Amino acid sequence: MKTDSATTVERESHESTGRLEAFSDGIFGVAITLLALEIGVEEYEGSTDATLLHNILALWPKYVAYINSFATVLLMWLAHHQLFKLIRKSSTGLILANGVLLLFVALVPFPTKTVGQFIQTEAANVAVEFYTGYFMLVSLAFLVVWNVASSKGRSLLQPFVTDQTISSVNRSYWVSLLINLGCFGLSFISPWLGIGANVLSWVYYAVTFND
Repeated sequence: MKTDSATTVERESHESTGRLEAFSDGIFGVAITLLALEIGVEEYEGSTDATLLHNILALWPKYVAYINSFATVLLMWLAHHQLFKLIRKSSTGLILANGVLLLFVALVPFPTKTVGQFIQTEAANVAVEFYTGYFMLVSLAFLVVWNVASSKGRSLLQPFVTDQTISSVNRSYWVSLLINLGCFGLSFISPWLGIGANVLSWVYYAVTFND
């Protein structure tokens, strides 16, 4: 059972960061919704059941890109949610840093559409490099948000956050950045190798994520 002081701290934390979290949740929701809107079969004259089925199946690269990006954005939202459990109040710097992160999150449908559209063309290399590089920037943005939140003598963090917690979170964000950097590097060797590594990265996050 929570003590009165713990309940008070939790309520004050929610009131201090509530609007920031609500706005962020909205952006994550919009990003996921827009991912689905990028998939569709173009209508053309003379369509038959056979040609429509063929065209639906031919969209498999877009399905792969959608599933991969959906899972990645979902895990990013989960990480964002867990991050703000450690934050007691916001500041101008934190709001701006979080805004930059949300800028990248809102634009995830752009690299997703690009990789789904060009993965089977001669432009596959650039498409995958753009896709994996984009998620590397997202990881960097997460690291910046955490660094802003954990600076200034931890004045923005919850009282229960220890030096060990800060070190652990720092390490996890640096690992995430290095993993995405690795995916980006592999995409220069082979586009399919880059995409495969990117898929494995979110599977790894899903399996190792700690509540």
